[in-house]
Amino acid sequence: MTFNRDWFPGSVRQKAAFGWDDKTFPSEPRIHLAQDYAPPDGKRLETPAYTIMRGAVQWHIDGQGNSILRQINGDYEIRYYHFKREELSSDIIAAFEPKAIVEAGTLIGPAGNIGLKVAGNGNDGSHVHLVIVCKEDMKSQLTPLLGEGWAEDMTEKFALNYGDGFTLEANRWRVRWMNDKVIYRFDPTTQKYAYFLNPEKVLGA
Repeated sequence: MTFNRDWFPGSVRQKAAFGWDDKTFPSEPRIHLAQDYAPPDGKRLETPAYTIMRGAVQWHIDGQGNSILRQINGDYEIRYYHFKREELSSDIIAAFEPKAIVEAGTLIGPAGNIGLKVAGNGNDGSHVHLVIVCKEDMKSQLTPLLGEGWAEDMTEKFALNYGDGFTLEANRWRVRWMNDKVIYRFDPTTQKYAYFLNPEKVLGA
């Protein structure tokens, strides 16, 4: 699988990192399945984002009201959160037709315009919440992608480090195991277990 690593030119990673996140909402720590990326100027995104891989696209609203552009190619799924449907590019809109495919590097549109925002440091909170999912039966592809040791279970270590808050979240979201590269848990979108991959490890810093 080849990924477009220049999918969001000039963007910067936010403090809401993949894995255990007790910094974004200190009173409500969580297990974060994504990496958040903000625009280079910290304001509402005028910088466009592009697709990361080749695949079909779908528009989806999750149970919390988040807008998601889902891109699926059979092995992997990319979920791009916080776009507005009316601002998507014509190529993306056209690809909502059955069996249509978009290539990696296709313009999505201006990003990060809706969704929960956490402002600070001169930043208005606009961001893209990026999730990368690998199907449970495709785990053989993950060693070339993530390196040896990608399946190391660090759940007990995290529980010792982070306490009951971590354990409660892991049980709540049916996490079987996790480390800094992968979270293996139930996916309510597909109603199956899947591997959630750290975008930073897949795409680079």
